[in-house]
Amino acid sequence: MARPIKEGMDYYPHDTDSSNDEKIEALRAIHGNDGYVFYFVMLERIYRTSNAELDVSDAETRQILARKVAVTNEKFEEMIVTAIKYGCFDKEMYEKKCILTSNGIKRRSNVVFEKRLSMRVNYGNRVSDIETTPETTPETTPEMGVETPQSKVKESKVKKSKDLAATGGGETALEIIPDLLANKKKKKWNDFGVEAKEINSIFAIVGKINPHLNYRNTTQREAAAELIHVHGIENMKKVAEVAVSLYNKPYAPAITTPYQLRDKYAQLKAFVEKESNKGGKIVIGSEF
Repeated sequence: MARPIKEGMDYYPHDTDSSNDEKIEALRAIHGNDGYVFYFVMLERIYRTSNAELDVSDAETRQILARKVAVTNEKFEEMIVTAIKYGCFDKEMYEKKCILTSNGIKRRSNVVFEKRLSMRVNYGNRVSDIETTPETTPETTPEMGVETPQSKVKESKVKKSKDLAATGGGETALEIIPDLLANKKKKKWNDFGVEAKEINSIFAIVGKINPHLNYRNTTQREAAAELIHVHGIENMKKVAEVAVSLYNKPYAPAITTPYQLRDKYAQLKAFVEKESNKGGKIVIGSEF
């Protein structure tokens, strides 16, 4: 069952010096601490809505809110008048539509709403990609061997690709294989032509200071494979040993995973060079 679409916000920013705000000071000066409670209860209700606008046009809603603030209906009406007068909420929106909100409230809530919408779009794209991959779109029905529309489309693309290769190219190249361009994927560790045992040797060295290192983590294996591919396995063993030996040394880059070794390689090299120039015990070698 799909998770219900989230609306509103679970929490909102509450500045530590809110009580010193002139608008809130006015509410407190006129209505005491009830004015402070009134303002922040209203904010809670506003941020819970899907558009950061609280409609208080009907009498029942105002009575409910008055009970939330623990004041009489008459006192609640007085607080709204004070809040509008001193700019706690937008005067025009209240007078025209009987809605409590403000430019500041809208600005802060829009940051959350826009990020949430972006995440939904990205998630939808990922789901769409998964649903349309060759692995999840069988070309034929295994039991019956029936040809499906997908298999016809793919067969047509293969034929066009062969024709294109035979003729040496053509203006329809991008029309024939746009999916190959759209679905170009990042290189995996085994795409670097590096053997698993070489990657494991780097893991074993770094594992001396990180016994919980996950050998199966693909991100870590990709980082190790890339380093070996670029610098060679023997050099990278030496570099990894240097990184381990410098662990906890003041000002040295902290490296406890192959991923950090790749990302901090330049920092590590610079640190070793600096220490060597100062006449330290570290001697820079050809591994860098």
